Amino acid sequence: MVLQLDLSNNELCGINQYGQGTYTAEGITAIAYALRVNGGLTSINLSGNQLCGIWTNDYGDHEGTYTAEGITAIADALRVNGALTECNLQRNPCIGDEGEALTWKAMQGKVGFKLRI
Repeated sequence: MVLQLDLSNNELCGINQYGQGTYTAEGITAIAYALRVNGGLTSINLSGNQLCGIWTNDYGDHEGTYTAEGITAIADALRVNGALTECNLQRNPCIGDEGEALTWKAMQGKVGFKLRI
């Protein structure tokens, strides 16, 4: 059975796609905590959520202040969750080298896992 959760384009980190709001990692860390203990969910879509406090403005430039708090929480959750087989992190501008490295490291040993960054 495939259980999917689509949280794409939400304001999980307090910032919408237009940069309105104030960044907070509370929403994404709550999702990460739930992922750590959930054994039934197989796919999660977190695309378009400004996980690292950065958004793309109308001119294609990145704005905001980078923080790895949100992506670190997600990477930690992916590392311990054995049921997930797919995670979409696309359209989260500037996850950064640190966030990308943490996420790929969390995938080590997970054969067939589909990670989209």
